[in-house]
Amino acid sequence: MVDGTFEYYETRLNTAISQLINRTITCELWADTLIHFVTGLLVRGPDFNDRFEDRFEIGKLAEVIDPENTNFARLFESQRLRSSIIGAKWTVLQVAEEIKLITNDLGYTPYQNPILKELGMAIPLNPKYVLLIAPRTRGKIALSLGGVWMPIINYSTLSNELACTLNKSIDEIGQRFIIGNNNEDIGKYISIHSTPGVVPEPYELGFMAGGMAMVFEHMWEKLITIISEPPKKDGVFIVFDFNKSYEEFIRANRGSF
Repeated sequence: MVDGTFEYYETRLNTAISQLINRTITCELWADTLIHFVTGLLVRGPDFNDRFEDRFEIGKLAEVIDPENTNFARLFESQRLRSSIIGAKWTVLQVAEEIKLITNDLGYTPYQNPILKELGMAIPLNPKYVLLIAPRTRGKIALSLGGVWMPIINYSTLSNELACTLNKSIDEIGQRFIIGNNNEDIGKYISIHSTPGVVPEPYELGFMAGGMAMVFEHMWEKLITIISEPPKKDGVFIVFDFNKSYEEFIRANRGSF
């Protein structure tokens, strides 16, 4: 059941990533595929097992830890992470022709921009493009355009220096392996680790946790309900503000969210 929950979006993932890069992706494909893809990177891997078990006191581990509990915990974690991922600032960066991005078994690396005061995750999409997910507490999710809801995605370029830094970070956080076009591309960045890098908890990347995540855990379902109907006019934004209470959030966005 858990496998089926995560696997259903994979058949559309290649199309969704291509449309994301080409700036043609609609809210429907974004919400029903890419949101789950990004969420899955944080909960589907074997690293989740260790992070989940570390949340409990040693004496209580035997009471809660078994394979079934851990697997079902992935579903709860997914539901509570999706709201942060929906509300995050999404940015697609293209790297220079001479640089080829690598990736790792996690599929991402932590991301931080001290100038913009952003924290999140950097996800290589292919050797030339990387997706940045920077959680935030308020913003605009989508815009009605041509009778269709379109997600608000930022696009820019990544300098050679920062692309190299990104590749080094991808190597350092990799747990079991890294992947590149060829040995030469990988060899520029690979380093020898006595132990793998520590995989951060989602809250350490800026994602909501605890009570606040619980309050907004059904945001994905609400978003799907809204975008299932074509917008009545162009130029309308879907907005959110996590700093408001749940009731204020619903009232403030009634009719648009």
